[in-house]
Amino acid sequence: MMNSRLPLVFQLSFRQAIVAIGLLFCCAWPSMVEADTDSICIQTFNAYGPAYSRDLEKRTVAVGQDLSASPCGIVQMQEVWSDTHHNWMMDALAESMFSLSSIRFDDVQRPQVGQSGLATFTTEILSSQSFVPFQVNSDGLMDNVRELLGVIKGIGSSMVTIRQDEDQKIQLMNVHLHPTSQRVRIAQIVQILEAFYKKQPLESPLLITGDFNFQPSSVEYNLLQSVTRMTDAYVANNGPYASNICTYCESNIHHWPGPNGVLDYIWSRRSQHRTVIHSQTFINLHGLNGVTPSDHFGLRSHIQMPESSLEFIDATTFDVRRQSALNAIYAAIRTLDGQGAESEPFQSTRRYLIKLAERLDQSMNSADLVIFNLKIK
Repeated sequence: MMNSRLPLVFQLSFRQAIVAIGLLFCCAWPSMVEADTDSICIQTFNAYGPAYSRDLEKRTVAVGQDLSASPCGIVQMQEVWSDTHHNWMMDALAESMFSLSSIRFDDVQRPQVGQSGLATFTTEILSSQSFVPFQVNSDGLMDNVRELLGVIKGIGSSMVTIRQDEDQKIQLMNVHLHPTSQRVRIAQIVQILEAFYKKQPLESPLLITGDFNFQPSSVEYNLLQSVTRMTDAYVANNGPYASNICTYCESNIHHWPGPNGVLDYIWSRRSQHRTVIHSQTFINLHGLNGVTPSDHFGLRSHIQMPESSLEFIDATTFDVRRQSALNAIYAAIRTLDGQGAESEPFQSTRRYLIKLAERLDQSMNSADLVIFNLKIK
């Protein structure tokens, strides 16, 4: 379900009303939400909204206040579990997003299968939303509890058209992977890979954001990055992750037991005709006025999408990229075997990975070639 909300001038203070009227008459819509009018802002954030978390309404207000100080035009969230939480978030974000549309992906499921907690909020033109649950989402007692509560994981997809330039469109995917089971995450990444391949060749740039629950050094990270050739926005701007970088941090008052880690990512992939350039990417939403909004911190990136053709690459680079993908696939298969892949649907995941490796190792189709940046004539 898509909702739209435009704050009325009479709801603002006199000073706010004067500023808002000035913005309405002198500026284009994107300039109201972007510090850099040449870039598009994308934000991901796990909003920490389960039933057992405290002070949800107060923390939601804090998110809105923080984003008002530093607005962003596309915000993808996880753990927005209920209509009430979604409506609170709409009210909080309306302070900085003057033309606000949203998707609560639990409202677009056909049929209703559970609560994914995925939501997208944007000032851009929002369309073609869909939700697909992960086929593998269970591995142990805690998952039995989650299933009783109706909690699921999945992929929320949508398309946005940029108001300032309606020729620019972005395909968005919002995901939340399994919190503890590595073999389940591998199966979920395989489903993301299947969705990725179905989109080839990309007509518009693709951004995948969310809480992936894996570390940069993990088998899961390497599988996703090496096979899709997607760009990790943080690494693109800041270089390899330093040991002290985290989006899930022990210093956070809401932190659950476990070490510091990077669990949240913004991934991008160019289309046939547009590249994606990350001008700045940083961790944010640490808290405001003494309120820490979540057990995760947020991640933001500013992107530009200039027109650009796919380029030929030399044979050596092509083989290096293909071998990197093969190594990542074999590592994922070994991990599945080590953790027990005898039962379905883990066997199905393993078969898909083997077939993908065979294809990359022997004959490649046009989708593979586009992914590896070899121009097709």
